[in-house]
Amino acid sequence: MNLLKNIIKFITSNFGPLVGFYFVNHYWDFKAAVIVSAILIISEFTFLKIRKQSISSFFYFSSAIIIGFGIADLFVQEPYFFKFEATLTNLFFAVFFGLSLLKEKPIVQEFAEMQKRTSDEQSPDKLFFFRFFTILWSGYFILKAAFYLWINFHTSLDEGLLIRVLVGKVSFWIMMYISIGMPKQIWSTLEKFRLFPSQREAVKVAL
Repeated sequence: MNLLKNIIKFITSNFGPLVGFYFVNHYWDFKAAVIVSAILIISEFTFLKIRKQSISSFFYFSSAIIIGFGIADLFVQEPYFFKFEATLTNLFFAVFFGLSLLKEKPIVQEFAEMQKRTSDEQSPDKLFFFRFFTILWSGYFILKAAFYLWINFHTSLDEGLLIRVLVGKVSFWIMMYISIGMPKQIWSTLEKFRLFPSQREAVKVAL
């Protein structure tokens, strides 16, 4: 129960503006979605500052994406821009996840710690595991961007939008299930193939 609460808290504090944007855009219109998401960003930022809670880099990144593309959509009324917006968004996410590999803790590890699914303790094996997941997510965004780009050149705007919504949602939730529901199985698989640093080091010592 506590894990579920932590996951819900994590989603609302990091994905709240994104969820608000897509919800309002689906049931009302785009301009209202941009305004609501901007209000949510400001509200969430103010709330976290008042409570002196740390603000994740992902919150800043996703907020910049929403505001940046929101403003662009309002002023650039070209169908060509709308067709390639999803491709660019996924590439930005791929770069963001990829760059986090250079940090002490990759972004997926930060997510897991915020959800209380793992401790703050660090080890080479743990770092390898979360870097593996971060590379997986970065690769996912690159593949999705490439797929969206292919769609743009082979379908109409309406057909492409429908395909992107279907493929995007299904693939995203599959990735979320793998990340949240299958970490133990993946850890065991990596362990089975002796891919962890501690296992590779043990082999070197034995040789």
